[in-house]
Amino acid sequence: ASRHSRLTVTSPGIQTVWSFCRTVLRITGWRFAEALVLMASLGLTSGASILLLIVLVNASGLEGVQPAQEPSPLFGYVLAVVGNPSLPVALASFVAVTMLQGWLSWRQARSVVALTQEVMLELRQRLFTAICRTEWTVFSRYRSSDLIEGLIEKIDRAGQATYALLSLCASLATATVLAVLALNISPSMTALILAAGALLAVLLAGHRRKAAQVGEELSAADRFM
Repeated sequence: ASRHSRLTVTSPGIQTVWSFCRTVLRITGWRFAEALVLMASLGLTSGASILLLIVLVNASGLEGVQPAQEPSPLFGYVLAVVGNPSLPVALASFVAVTMLQGWLSWRQARSVVALTQEVMLELRQRLFTAICRTEWTVFSRYRSSDLIEGLIEKIDRAGQATYALLSLCASLATATVLAVLALNISPSMTALILAAGALLAVLLAGHRRKAAQVGEELSAADRFM
C-alpha cells in the first residue's frame, strides 16, 4: 500500500466519543459530579450577578435608567422578592456574589486540572501494566516508537480531550443560565444571536472536519516513523 493510503484513517465516531466519556466517568467517579456541581453553581452566580446589576441600578435612584418597556416576569419576580434595598445593601450583595463567583471559578479550574491529571495517570498506569504483562512473543512485535507514542503522546491527547470535555460542560452550564436571562431581556434579539451562532457552526463544520483529519494523519504518520 502507498504511504498516502496508509495515512488515510477514519475519524472517531459518536460511539468512540461516548466510550471515552464513560471511561472518564469510571475513573473520576463522584469527583466528576462534584465538578458538575461547581460548574452549575458558577453559571448560577453569573446569572445572579447580572440580576443584581438590575437591583443595583434600581437602588441607585438614577433618573433615565428605567427601561422603556415593562420588566420581564423574571426581573419583576426578582424585584418583588428583594424589594427595594438601599444602595449600600445592593452594592454589598453584588460584591459578595462577585467574590463568590471568583472563588467558584478558582475551584472549578482546580477541579478540571485535577481530574485531567487523574485520568492521564490512570490511563498511563493501565497501559504500562498491560505492557508489562504482555508475553514476549507479542511484545517483540511492537516497535519502541509505538510504545513511546502510546505512553506519552496518546495519553497526553487523552488528557487534552478530558480537559476539553470538562471545559465544554462548564461552558454549557454558564451558557444555559445566560441564555435564559437573555430570553427574558429580549427574546427576539436572543433568537437572532442563536441563529447566527448556528449558522457560524455550520460554516465552520468543514474546517473542524479538516482539522480532525489532519490530526488523524499526524497520528498515522507517527506510527509509521
